[in-house]
Amino acid sequence: MFGNLFGKKEDQAPVSRHKGLPTPLQLRLGAAVRLDSILSKVLGDGRYLFELPEAGRILSVESQGLVDLGEGVKLHRFYFDEDWWLQVKTSGSGEGEVDEMHLFGFGDVLTPSSQAEFEEIAARIGKPTYSYADFSYDRLWGQGSAQAATADFEERVYPKEDASYAVRHQDMLHSRAIAGTTRPEFLLVSTETDEHDEVTVVHSVGISLEVADLEIT
Repeated sequence: MFGNLFGKKEDQAPVSRHKGLPTPLQLRLGAAVRLDSILSKVLGDGRYLFELPEAGRILSVESQGLVDLGEGVKLHRFYFDEDWWLQVKTSGSGEGEVDEMHLFGFGDVLTPSSQAEFEEIAARIGKPTYSYADFSYDRLWGQGSAQAATADFEERVYPKEDASYAVRHQDMLHSRAIAGTTRPEFLLVSTETDEHDEVTVVHSVGISLEVADLEIT
């Protein structure tokens, strides 16, 4: 009602409170993203555990995450209004050059109820292979047969309409080859600690993307 009194349209999109965030490929808070429909034909035949959004669906960026890995390397994470998120890795000064992109879908989220349960889960992370949803994924970070260290970093998350917050990550990336295609499937296992020291273990399954796979407005 008050919006009408002051001439503001009720369906007008709110303006983000966060200014000056990087915008690789013009990705940003509030951006609309649509995937090339050919991806559904390539990936939608049951070989992948990862499920694409249905063809033609528009995904809206509701939150943006930023990770500074040092030496000009950054991870940009764009969280959509559904269960998918896009990670863009850049390097160099300014906006940087896009090195790689991955589209992930959220899978299982585990919340350990005790230190013993957390240690049981953590004992699996970093092994040469990781079993998830009846599939085996090979570890991509670390060499040899011993358990490898995770990549540890802090992400600053900027929701479109709320205050930013920090998340501490301990991540490990895995992949498995898919017969008949050059696009492997990725599994990211992330132990996440929020600002209240609450710990969750998040599984995200995804694929790599090319710039041509995205339409951004």
